[in-house]
Amino acid sequence: MSLVKLLETNRASLAKQQLKLMQMQNYIDRMLSSAEATYYGDGELHLRYCPEEYMIVTQTEPADFPESGYLYSFKSVSRHCDYMAKKGYSDLSPAECSDIIRREDFLAGEFRSAFCWSRVPFEVNDPNFRIKPAGTYASACYSGSWTLINESGRDFRALLEERGLCPIGDCYITDIQFTLLF
Repeated sequence: MSLVKLLETNRASLAKQQLKLMQMQNYIDRMLSSAEATYYGDGELHLRYCPEEYMIVTQTEPADFPESGYLYSFKSVSRHCDYMAKKGYSDLSPAECSDIIRREDFLAGEFRSAFCWSRVPFEVNDPNFRIKPAGTYASACYSGSWTLINESGRDFRALLEERGLCPIGDCYITDIQFTLLF
């Protein structure tokens, strides 16, 4: 390999790394401004307006879930991240992977992920593309062990019921910790 080719390869690699760092910084900035505007680390229910968001979703597989009934499975997350990378979407957004709980499952007290999702910055022609509608969303922040995530789902549902609220669509779970690992 010639010196010029080697330098061009290194420059391209650095440009990809810079893009990834910029995307992570933008994600952190978005999360920070959101947290500053509506701090919800207090375990309380908060209502906030969320704009429309574009996302790629992949279905989880029931066989992937451990016996303990955790919210999501690492196999499903891995499959989702592989799909994002294979399609080139990982270059569009930081390594973000969150979950969707179907409305009917949430209402039945089943807090298991039906889909993994990641944001994309614009509409894409993909069968797994979905739009999260703009609107008012109930939110609360859970901090703790994944082994207690179902308990937090029950607590969130109780908070909604106390205020006379009921979801009209699917529930979107955002995992900040997972995103910052990459």
